[in-house]
Parts: sequence; C-alpha cells; structure tokens
Amino acid sequence: MKVFGGVVFDDEIVLDYISEKSTYKAALLESGILRMDPIIEDQMSVQGNKFTAPSFSPLTGRSQNLDGGTDITTSAITSKQQSGIMVRRGNAWTSKDLEAELAQEDPQTAIGDYLADYWTEEDEATLFLELKGAFLAASASVLLDDISIADGDNATDANLMNASTIIGGLFGTMGDAADKIVAMAIHTDIYANLVKQNLITFVPLADQTTMVPKFLDKFVFYSDNFEKVAGGTSGYVYTSFFFTRGAIGTAKGKVKNPLEVERNALVNGGEDTLVSRTAMAFHPYGFSFNADIATSPTDAELSTGTNWTLVYDKKNVGVMAMKTNG
Repeated sequence: MKVFGGVVFDDEIVLDYISEKSTYKAALLESGILRMDPIIEDQMSVQGNKFTAPSFSPLTGRSQNLDGGTDITTSAITSKQQSGIMVRRGNAWTSKDLEAELAQEDPQTAIGDYLADYWTEEDEATLFLELKGAFLAASASVLLDDISIADGDNATDANLMNASTIIGGLFGTMGDAADKIVAMAIHTDIYANLVKQNLITFVPLADQTTMVPKFLDKFVFYSDNFEKVAGGTSGYVYTSFFFTRGAIGTAKGKVKNPLEVERNALVNGGEDTLVSRTAMAFHPYGFSFNADIATSPTDAELSTGTNWTLVYDKKNVGVMAMKTNG
C-alpha cells in the first residue's frame, strides 16, 4: 500500500490495471504482430540488458533424384545471429500534476488510466524509433518501397498511399510473402485520406465491443507520432510500416521498483512524487542491434541506422516500409 496526494492505493492493483487497460495494446496483440518471446526474456534475466537469438536459415535447393546409384549430396544447415537490447525508461509526477486524477471518485483507477495511457504512447514511440533506425541501415533498402518525391506539393497518385500503391508496394517488395502481411502502421494524415477513399472498414476485437480499423483485412494503427518529415522542396514525406504475424518479439524486463512514492516534506510545504519505471524489449526479427551499449539505449541510439544490420533474407523478415507523400 502507498499514500500519494493523501490517497491510499495498492500499487500491485494499479500495475495490473495498467497492463490490462490499453485498447491499443489489445489491438496490437490481436493483430498478431507482437509475440511475447520467452527466449528473449530468459536471456535478459541472466545477461542483463542484451540478448542474442540464433536462427536457422530456411532450407533451400531442389531435392535430389534417387536413381539407386547416385549418392545424396549433403548441405549444411546455416544459422544467423540477431541481437537486441532492453529499453529501460522512467518518469515521475508530483501530486499537483495529478490533481484531476486524485479528485476522481476512484483515484486508484484514475491513476492507472493515466499511467496506462502514458506508457502505451511511450512503448509505441520506442518500437517505432527502433524501426526508424533499422530501416535507415544500408542493408535494409531491399525492404523499403520509396515512391515519394522531393516536391511533395505536386505529388500525384503514384506518390501517394492508395489501394494501387499499397498493393504494388507490398508485392513488389515482398513477392509472394506479401500475403503474410496482417497489419500496417501509418500517420494520421494518411489514415484520413484512406478513410476519404472508403478503403477503411471497422471490425470488433475479440471482446465484441471495441471496434478497430482495417484495410483489406489488415489491422490499421495510426498516430500523429509516426514519421512525417518535410519534403526536399515542398510538402511532406511519410514513412509507413507493414507487418506479418509475429514480426516483433517482445519481453518484459525486471524492474526492482516499478512504482513508488517519495515524500519530500521540505518542498512546497510537503510534496508527494509518484515514480514509474518500465523495462521492455521490442525486437524486429531479422535485424540485429549492434551498438556497444552497456545499459539502456537512448532514443538517438535506437534510431541511428549504423547501429542496425539486416541479417535475414528479406522474405523472412516480418516488416517492410513505404515512403510516400501522403
């Protein structure tokens, strides 16, 4: 039990509520693109912030003819290593920052709502910083369909996201693996344009009450925070991502004190501070994070292309990207 702003609350109940509350996370999980990875979790419980996951390359080559007189030639099964890192983040708020939540009839739930919304946005930001860095790697160019132009204000349909360019981009980049795409993440501007084109439908999640958008049966996640940068001469360039099922491995790290309250009697006549900490791994399978970082990476380190390398064949990677002018 903890006392914050004069309110007694059970931190375990609040933490459980945070993990269950987020509709966004529920949609991510139901889309199947996130996969809780016990191998990542087990490694980080022993090795700290870093993990290395070996993977076997797919078997290739034509089968051999058995004519009764020719020996079968053997081929080696090769493996590749991919590395990732745990991201540790924290933040703190005073009781004055949360006055509105503390005034609610159920302040414990209100604080849980506040923290759940906050960490959902932070997790989203972390994941897409990693994807930004991974797709800035020179080796990742085979997974990027860039149809944008520098003069974005004069873009035509060929430079914008629509049914034709999305389908063309998916199959042009992924080949027959494009059928495995189950979700897409786009900027709100692009989402609004797809809605205007009547390309978005809405379906219920498993709870049959929460409705989520889909495009051609693919889950759609949209946010103002997804990448939108100024064009070379005018307009904007947007980066969108497309995912197969199980494209992102995730695991929770151990945090000694995920939620605590500190009381400082000397500040502002007495002030309570609520501190929240998390440790999460989000890893796009097929990429390796190579930076030599002993603890937790900064946002800049996550989004730096030279810190990432593509180690899988593109058809075995669960993420591709498109750059468009809208």
